[in-house]
Amino acid sequence: MKLSEKLKYCRTKANLTQGEVSDLIHVSRKTISGWENDRSFPDINGLVALSDLVPRLR
Repeated sequence: MKLSEKLKYCRTKANLTQGEVSDLIHVSRKTISGWENDRSFPDINGLVALSDLVPRLR
């Protein structure tokens, strides 16, 4: 599974909007949309923020 697919899967499973995830990791909603739609890829800081968020999504 690609990162974009995994991100969207986890977000929807946790019943969060792109805006809510963006607020939690301090990026724009448009950034989350880009990651989920394979238009962009998170930098190292984004990956760390996402990995810190994973326990909250379970």
